[in-house]
Amino acid sequence: MVINSATTTLSFFPFVSFADVAASGGGADSYLLQQDGFFILQQDGSKIITASSSGQVDVQVWHKNTKTMVEAQRDVTISGSKVILVMPNLAPIADVAQDLDTVLIRVLYDNILKWEYVATWSTESTNINNTFKQWDEVTPVAPQWIQL
Repeated sequence: MVINSATTTLSFFPFVSFADVAASGGGADSYLLQQDGFFILQQDGSKIITASSSGQVDVQVWHKNTKTMVEAQRDVTISGSKVILVMPNLAPIADVAQDLDTVLIRVLYDNILKWEYVATWSTESTNINNTFKQWDEVTPVAPQWIQL
């Protein structure tokens, strides 16, 4: 996963239950694996989860090199087996992060770590496929490709 200062939401498929994360204190399960370790599958073979709960979690984003951390309480939206969160303000990390730095994302509920991911910070776009390189022999000072 690649993030930058423009990243506003985070979506992931957890392997632990987010069932307790509900505004009403209860809710349907949201996880990919049953307790016995097998996936829950529909008849067509696709994964199915029943979930409609939502609640608040603590979202932490750490810049590994400088130990800069941003944090916010965020609502949880569960859609099938996908968990969707709004990211905290990443401006303090953008001030210290360099391209390709390591960023740690943690989601905690009731002081229990529910999800953790090591991401990469990008000073450019988070879509690695959206910039097409061009062969350029006119400007040999800064070519985009090495001439063979």
